[in-house]
Amino acid sequence: MAKTEDEILPEIHLHSDYMEWFERNGIDFKSWGSAGPDFLLTTKNMIGEVKRKDSITAIKDAIKEIFSRTQDRFKISNFDSFFVIAGDSIRVYKQTKEQDYQKININECIIFSDRELFLQYLNNSFCKIPVESNLEYAIDFLLDEQFEMCISDGLQILFNLNNPNIAFVKNAVYFNPDTDDEIYIKYTSDKNVQEKLKNFIRIFSINDINKVKEYIKHSYSSHLPDSKKANLGKYYTPSVMVNMVRDLVRDEVNDNSYVLDLACGCGAFLEIFKDCHIIGRDIDSQAIDILTLFNFHNIGLDNSLLNVSREKYGLSDSDDLIIIGNPPYNDSSSINKRYSTKSKAKRLPEDKDIHCRDVGRSFLEAYAKLKPRIICVLHPLAFLIKKANFNNLKHLSSSYKLQKATIFRSDIFKDLKGGSVFPIVIAFYRIDHDGMDYEYIRNFKFNIYGTQNKFTLTSVVQADHKLIHQTVTSKDKNSFSDIHLYHYNFRDINSLNKANFKNEYYRELHKDSMVVVNFEDLWKYCYVNCVKKFLIPLLPEDDNYILGNLNPVIDMGLIESEQYYWKDLFISASILKNIHRIEIFNIKYENNILTTKFLLNDFMRRRNSDFFIKHPEKNFYLHFLNYLENGSEADKDFVYDLVINYFKALVKKCFIQ
Repeated sequence: MAKTEDEILPEIHLHSDYMEWFERNGIDFKSWGSAGPDFLLTTKNMIGEVKRKDSITAIKDAIKEIFSRTQDRFKISNFDSFFVIAGDSIRVYKQTKEQDYQKININECIIFSDRELFLQYLNNSFCKIPVESNLEYAIDFLLDEQFEMCISDGLQILFNLNNPNIAFVKNAVYFNPDTDDEIYIKYTSDKNVQEKLKNFIRIFSINDINKVKEYIKHSYSSHLPDSKKANLGKYYTPSVMVNMVRDLVRDEVNDNSYVLDLACGCGAFLEIFKDCHIIGRDIDSQAIDILTLFNFHNIGLDNSLLNVSREKYGLSDSDDLIIIGNPPYNDSSSINKRYSTKSKAKRLPEDKDIHCRDVGRSFLEAYAKLKPRIICVLHPLAFLIKKANFNNLKHLSSSYKLQKATIFRSDIFKDLKGGSVFPIVIAFYRIDHDGMDYEYIRNFKFNIYGTQNKFTLTSVVQADHKLIHQTVTSKDKNSFSDIHLYHYNFRDINSLNKANFKNEYYRELHKDSMVVVNFEDLWKYCYVNCVKKFLIPLLPEDDNYILGNLNPVIDMGLIESEQYYWKDLFISASILKNIHRIEIFNIKYENNILTTKFLLNDFMRRRNSDFFIKHPEKNFYLHFLNYLENGSEADKDFVYDLVINYFKALVKKCFIQ
C-alpha cells in the first residue's frame, strides 16, 4: 500500500532535520532518500533509515528496508551496525550474522531519546558513554518517579555501570548475584519502565566514582522537587564556599576536636574534615542514605532543632566542638507561590528557646546553645544586619563574636539562579562571653567575594518599622488619610494608588490590611520609592543585591540636620517619577489636595529663602515649581540629580576600599 502525502511529508522533514544536524556536528554522511538508504555514516560504518513515528510497525519496516538492499555498497553485511530514527527516538543495533530481518529482535538495541547522547556515542566509537559528562541527565533519569527507587539505589546503579555481573528479574536488578557482595535493587514491575533502565545501563559507563560523589555532595538539591527545596530550605553548597569554610576552620581543628554539621546534606562539609571526629545529622532520610553509601560514620537522621544538647550527640561539656555547615533558611511565614497561596513551609517541633520565624536563625541559636568554640556557617546577611533579626539571636549574640565574614551573591547556588538575588555570608564566630551587640555589627566590615570592597553600616541606618510604618496596627483602624492615601504593600508605592480606598465602606472592609498614610509621613514612603528608582540602578550589578535586600538604608543624621529640605526633595522626586500612575501625584490637576493644601505654598516660600540665593545649585524648589508651569525635562532632571548625588554619598559610606 502506497504512503499518503500526509505520511511522507513528516518523514521528509525529519530526514532533512537530521541531515542538517549531522552536518552541524561534523558527522560525515551520505544520503540517497528514495534511491537508496536514508543515511550512510561513512566514517562510522553505519547505515540508517528514518521513520516518521516510533512504533513497532515503523521500526520493523525500517529494518526490512535495511536488510533488503541488494547493491553491494548497501548490503547490511558490510556495516558494523545500523540505526533507525523513529520519531523522537534513535535505535542503534549491533551488526549480527543474521541475514533474515524477520529474526531481528527489535528490542535488542540501544535507544537514544536525546540526540546529544547519540552524538557522544558516535564520537566515542560505539563504546559506552562516560556518565560523568552527563550527571545531571543521569540523576534526573534515575530519580524519576516511574522507577519507584530511592536515591541510594539509583546511586548504586551508577556505581555499578561497569559491573558485568548483572541480572534482571521481574521487578529488580542484581549486581554480583549469589555472592557475598550481592546488591539487590527493587524497582517498578512495569515492563516498559524496566526496558528504559536496561537501556540506560547499556548506554553509560563510569570511570571516576569520586567525580560522581563530588557532584552529589554539591548538586543533589538541584534534583529535588522545588516544593522540597523551598519548604526544607535545602540548597546544597557550591565547592568554592565549602573550600572557604575549610580554609577558615582548618587551623582551629586539633586531634581532639569534634566537627559537627547539623544539616549535613550529602556531606560536602563533612568530607573536608573526614580525618577528624565528625558528627553529621540531617532531617532528610535520603541524604542520610547517600552518606551511608559514601561510607561516612557517625551520621544519622535527626531533627536538629529539638532537644538540643551536647548529650544528644554523645559529647561532654569539656569536648572541643566546632560547628560548620550550611543550615536551611526559609521564612516559615512566607508563601511558596510557585505551588499555591496556601503552601507554606512546614516546621517540625523545636525547642522553644531557639525558635525564630526563619528556620535558619533557629539553627544559629541551636549552634550557640551547644557552646562550640567555633561556629563557621553560611546564612543570609540579613540575619545580622537587620536589627530585628539580630535581636532575636539571643544565644548567639550573648556568647559569640563575629570574627570574619565574606558576602556572596545567592545566585552562586545553582538552584537559586533566576530568582531575586540576595546576600549570603560565610560567617566565622568565636565564643566570647562578652558577646556582641548590634552596634558591633553596624561597625563590622564585611568582605565582598570577588572584589576588594568591604561593606559596612557604620555611617547609615536602615529604615525599619519604627521609622517607616509598614504594617497595620490598632491606631490605623477607622482612620482617614489627610491626603487620601492608603496602601498595604510597603515595598510598592504603586499600591498607594488604590482608588477604592476613597470609599469609606471599602476602607472599613480592609481596615485590617491597609496602612493609612498622612502627609507628615509621606516623605518616608517616597524615600522607599526613591531607593528603588535611584539607588538600586545606581549601584554596580555586583553590589546592588546587598542594599536591595536590606531595609532601605538612610542617612538620618543628614536628613534631620535640615528640617524640610531632604524630605521635600524625596517627595518631589517621587511625584515626578510617579505622576502618571498615582492619582494624588498628578500635580498638574489644579484641585489636587496634595499640592494645593500641603506643598505649593510651602515650596513657593522656601524657594526664595536667603540660603538658595547663595546656593542656587541646591534649589530644587524652584525647578519643581518651574516644571509645574512648563513641563521642562531639564527642571525634572535637576531634581533627580540631587537625589542621585545623595545616594552616591550614601553608597560611599556603605562600600569602602
